[in-house]
Amino acid sequence: NTLFSGSHEAAHAAAIFFSLMGCCRENKVNPKLWMQDVLIRVQENEREKKNDYADLLPFNWKG
Repeated sequence: NTLFSGSHEAAHAAAIFFSLMGCCRENKVNPKLWMQDVLIRVQENEREKKNDYADLLPFNWKG
């Protein structure tokens, strides 16, 4: 909904974010701890040229 997001792209990004937060909730994962860990691991994966991010999804995440 661009009315509250400002643009179609921002609405899309918000939808992804809220979907991930909902996934955390459903899997009883602390979203703050998950996000902190995932942001660090994404940087590490970029440095190591890894492209597999499936382990970072809330339902696979081991904090």
